[in-house]
Amino acid sequence: MNIRTGAKTKVALLALALALILPTAAHGQTQAGQPQTAETVSLPEVKTSVIVSQNGESKALILKGGDKYEVKWQNSLENEYLSNVVTDEQGIMYVTGADGFLYRLDQEGKLLGKSDLWMYWAHYLEMGRDGLLYVIWDNTLEYEWEAPGYVIVVDKTGKELRAIEFPYMLSRSYRDFDVASNGTFFLLTDQGVTAVDKEGNVRWSNKEILSTVPLQEGALFPSVHSIDWVESKRTLVVGLDGRTFIGLDEAGKIRWKREGLDWGDQYYSSDGIVYVLGEKGLHFFNAADGKDIAEAPVDHDILSKLGIPNDGTGGYYIPLSNNTIGKIDRTGKVLWSYHTPEGETGFVSWERFSDSEGNLYFADYGGNLYGLDKDGKERFILERNDPEFVFSKVWPGKNGAVLMTADGMGIISIQQKRN
Repeated sequence: MNIRTGAKTKVALLALALALILPTAAHGQTQAGQPQTAETVSLPEVKTSVIVSQNGESKALILKGGDKYEVKWQNSLENEYLSNVVTDEQGIMYVTGADGFLYRLDQEGKLLGKSDLWMYWAHYLEMGRDGLLYVIWDNTLEYEWEAPGYVIVVDKTGKELRAIEFPYMLSRSYRDFDVASNGTFFLLTDQGVTAVDKEGNVRWSNKEILSTVPLQEGALFPSVHSIDWVESKRTLVVGLDGRTFIGLDEAGKIRWKREGLDWGDQYYSSDGIVYVLGEKGLHFFNAADGKDIAEAPVDHDILSKLGIPNDGTGGYYIPLSNNTIGKIDRTGKVLWSYHTPEGETGFVSWERFSDSEGNLYFADYGGNLYGLDKDGKERFILERNDPEFVFSKVWPGKNGAVLMTADGMGIISIQQKRN
């Protein structure tokens, strides 16, 4: 296998592409009256052991609320940039670094092993339904260099099983790749939405539903923003502009099309219900035919298992504008809003989750991490305030831990102090 090289140095271009993904309009407050503004309190500040690289210098981050919360661990893996982190059913975390290695860690941040995949600056990871890891290196930004894209299939020990090359492999987000239980995976190429079997053979491509917008330096920005395989319905649901969805059958033919949906996040249940959470509230449609479902299970445990951020009592958390996040009810009525404090940098990220008590955790693109209770009151803020664009991901860890990865920081774990 040839060594694959390439440097993800076009941070500004990535930021531009992401800006095209995210909505920028403020939430439309159509109900009578004004939503409650969450109370901002003065939290005790503690300098942490979290060290980040900012403007070529090392910086220790501040934890507001450090009287009750603490940083349990940080592991930079000696990489300035990491991919997203995926977790298996045993809680083992997998991440790739800019150095081309795949790392395996336990929930305490201990390194269990690493494998050299020669996949420098890998863009992201996917855990397939077949139990294998998929390391994705798209060449959306490398067209002018004619560098190919790759999908590397790896088992959980870090052993590379196969490397599949694509002359043109597009990507817009972490949502435009998925894997069926039989190892067939779905992605974007210059031929459109494409299905590839586990041996690397293209099964079909559908080009009629894909369009591209040229960006600077020869990069192409695809219209498709999400690809989700619904196993129980044998249907591939493709999201276009955030409000249009198309269902493809197993041969790649259009089965149905839905337009005019609410812009929001989509969550897929094992029985084929698509949950859409956006400014108009929470609603549902059937992945098999694209038709609305009047009601669907909204039990707290079910919603949390699907990853839908909620308070457990009928409230749901969504970004309301660039610097504001809030709680809405099923109809989209804003119950309260929280505006990030003056001086905090970066727009609110769409990456967020809630815990079993309904507390909310989210990051912004200044590298700050926030913890709010179900009433919108601050519990803690990990303050970074990087003036540059920082890619951050947050997800739940073991025993109530809040895990985060961000550029120049590695992975950290924040937990409530135990008496």
